[in-house]
Amino acid sequence: MQRQVTRFRTSIILLAATSLLSAQACGNKDSPVGNGSAGAPSEGRTTNAVGGPGQGGSALSGNEGQSGSPPLTGTGATAGAGGSPDPNLMYEQDDPNLQPPESSYELVEIPAPVTDAMSLDIDDQERVYVLERGGRLKIWYPAESRVVEAGLIPVFSGNEDGGLSITLDPNFATNGRAYIYYSASNASENRLSRFQITADRLDLASESVLLRVPDQREERFHVGGGTDFDVEGNLYLGTGDNTDPFASDGFSPHDERAGRDIWDAQRSAANSRDFRGKVLRIKPTDDGSYTIPERNLFTSEQGLPEIYAMGNRNPFRVAVDAATGWLYWGDVGPDGNTDTLATRGPRGHDEFNQAKAAGFFGWPYCTGANIPYVRYDFGALTSGAPFNCNAPVNESPNNTGLRELPPAQPAWISYTYGTTPYPALDPFGGRTAIIGDIYRWKPGGSPNKLPRYHDGSVFLLEYARNLMAEVRTDANGSIQSVTDFFDSFTWAGLIQARISPSGVFHVAQYGASSTVYRVNYVGSAAP
Repeated sequence: MQRQVTRFRTSIILLAATSLLSAQACGNKDSPVGNGSAGAPSEGRTTNAVGGPGQGGSALSGNEGQSGSPPLTGTGATAGAGGSPDPNLMYEQDDPNLQPPESSYELVEIPAPVTDAMSLDIDDQERVYVLERGGRLKIWYPAESRVVEAGLIPVFSGNEDGGLSITLDPNFATNGRAYIYYSASNASENRLSRFQITADRLDLASESVLLRVPDQREERFHVGGGTDFDVEGNLYLGTGDNTDPFASDGFSPHDERAGRDIWDAQRSAANSRDFRGKVLRIKPTDDGSYTIPERNLFTSEQGLPEIYAMGNRNPFRVAVDAATGWLYWGDVGPDGNTDTLATRGPRGHDEFNQAKAAGFFGWPYCTGANIPYVRYDFGALTSGAPFNCNAPVNESPNNTGLRELPPAQPAWISYTYGTTPYPALDPFGGRTAIIGDIYRWKPGGSPNKLPRYHDGSVFLLEYARNLMAEVRTDANGSIQSVTDFFDSFTWAGLIQARISPSGVFHVAQYGASSTVYRVNYVGSAAP
């Protein structure tokens, strides 16, 4: 039986008209955002089976009408001589041995329409900042069940472009700074900019542009757009290869003919002097510029020093583990449905990647578990030798960077049509790998926070397959299990998941079912 959703208004407007989302039932979606028609609104999104606050009530536990996670009492909440309370056991979900059922959660939906939600972040007061693809920023106050419009950034929203990502400064509570990645309306570039948010208003005049990423708009696709901070104050940005994927038969696009540079991902993803097809890492400074952190991939003599991870096709979201500093991202692969290893290469794979250090991650030469593509002459229609994943060489005339590249790193998880190493990822349907977030439990926080049982878990989203999964690892980051997560809820168009500073899970959906949810833990005894 599908779980359902708490409502705080009489009706929800589902924005199905003129959506740019195409959620294909089979065949790779290629990217979460495109020029396809909208999918149908999801069904079964009426009242909650758990019993949360009534209409107009607060979404936060502890307020009138809200049944939250119960505090621990009795022997389970005491430790040490004299039975003094253990400060680590404030709520029942702080018990490391508690693995609660999914009936312990309720969905709380933003009480206002959201048009093509693209990205969200949450401040330490539990306010949710929602960026729409059209450039509008909204702020949701769950405690008051209200939403305010903070401002509108002029954006270009063709192809896969638009408002792409928002991440709040680690010191947002005192400095009010937000970092927004968006497609400029007055230039063919995507900008990573710092803005000031004051009294619920986005100050457009406060913009400081940190990075300008080239954005060819003659042909589609792949602009990426995920952002996240690490605990050292470094800001990460994922960028797509900005390459047309439709003239390479679902294999590697490396057309080196004159005038065909838009069809050659070597000019971007495999180019050490191009921002595209990368995860960039910078450290913003108070004056609106940035410095280069240590241990990025290249020196300025070798390439662009902002590059941390290269060889990506479309790293749509990125997430950094606050405990380890390891970087995670999903990379959406090409459409090829059949292995043609001798003449073209493997069928398309989507990847979830883990980077403990800077590196090259293969595209467009290798994919998955370092399966090589084959060099192909797009004019003569003849095949050469497979690319060398251990020592890739960029011989494209469109390359302006290093010729010899670092060894390709295999994917942490990869899967293709009809097969997956983990059943929780579902072998059927399209493929669109999007990283969610990493949970790090800490004492205190919200009564609605995730249980301690999930401490250290990496959460995955699959946009095309409408599912979430939980990856549990050992201390070295090696996978121990991949299991279903929140699969009793109905999802559609999962575009981002983030965990608030107080430990509460949040989800954004894109397209016809565009909305934002706060996933409240309300207690293992919930009906």
